[in-house]
Amino acid sequence: MSAGTDEQLLDRIRAEHEQGKAPAVSFTFVQPNGQQLQQVLDLMEQGKVKLHVDKVLLLEDALDAIKYVDYGHTVGKVILTMKQEEEELAPAGGGGSRS
Repeated sequence: MSAGTDEQLLDRIRAEHEQGKAPAVSFTFVQPNGQQLQQVLDLMEQGKVKLHVDKVLLLEDALDAIKYVDYGHTVGKVILTMKQEEEELAPAGGGGSRS
């Protein structure tokens, strides 16, 4: 089944939102631009722009990440990683690492 054009999909999602069946959605389409990316990096390094990471999950937990985002209560980015960062991904209570 095809979703149609981007505009048709956006119109359908907006209509569902108006009926209370979907969250509000907006899109920004951009082109790759190294100069602009450097400006954003500079702003981040100066502390003027901050990235909030809500959760970091292993790639194998992608389904859990999708469910978490779909639930609609994220307060930052949900990051998928291919390897476990011990400090960031250790379970609460000091459980062991995955092998």
